[in-house]
Parts: sequence; structure tokens; C-alpha cells
Amino acid sequence: MYPGSDTISGGFNYLNNELPYGVYHNILLTGLQNTLVINNWFGYPVPPDNVEQIENLIPDRFILEQNYPNPFNPTTKIRYSITEYSSVSLKVFNLLGEEIETLVNSEQSAGVYEATFDASNLSSGIYFYTLKTDNFSSSKKMILIK
Repeated sequence: MYPGSDTISGGFNYLNNELPYGVYHNILLTGLQNTLVINNWFGYPVPPDNVEQIENLIPDRFILEQNYPNPFNPTTKIRYSITEYSSVSLKVFNLLGEEIETLVNSEQSAGVYEATFDASNLSSGIYFYTLKTDNFSSSKKMILIK
């Protein structure tokens, strides 16, 4: 038993530290003089199936890159970098601003990621993709030619 250090408002219960892997955790340790915050101690979020973390390095700035190839048929890759743990949304829109597909809608750790967009069921045209995080937003244009 660890008095004052359980997960239920500082009581005297056993410390439950069996947290699932792949879930982001914040742990706050406080004392009389200092406070210590531990982030991602038990693992990192798992990216969606269509997204791959390609670098474990922590980028120095947020980046949404131009999709490659562009123009494309029928798939393309969208690479982006995030500098801190954040809620991440990557969505594709048509010219009317209607959402076509959500590629990412999850929390992610800092890193460089690459999402694959499959437009097999769409017609030729211009589409937009938008990356939104807690501290960043950017959009770019891509062209589908069939």
C-alpha cells in the first residue's frame, strides 16, 4: 500500500498501475515543494491502420506536406509532423467543402506520420485535405485524375 498515492483522490487503497499499453497517460506527482508531471510513461497511442509513424524523432515545428504523388490515381500519401502529444484530425473535403473522408481522428505522440488516402470510389477533380491539432491547422489542395 502507498498511502496518499492511489488513483482515487489520495486515499489509502492499493496503487493500480496496470494501465493498458497504447493509451496516453498523465501522472501527476506532488510534494511539499515540487510537482512532477510524467507523460506517456506507460506507452504511446497507436495510429490508425491507414497511418504509419515513419520517424520517432520529435520535429521542431508542425508541418503538413504536399501529398505525393500529385496528381494521383487512385491512392496518395499525406505526410505530416507534430511537435507534441495532441489530438489530431486529418480530413479530406471536396470543392463544396463537404467532408469526404476522415483519415485520422485520434490522439498522437510527437513524430512524423504518413497517411494513405484511397480515392478509388471518387471522381476526378480537386480535393482539399486539412490537418488540425490542438495548436495547429493547415490545408492543402490535391488533384485526382482517373
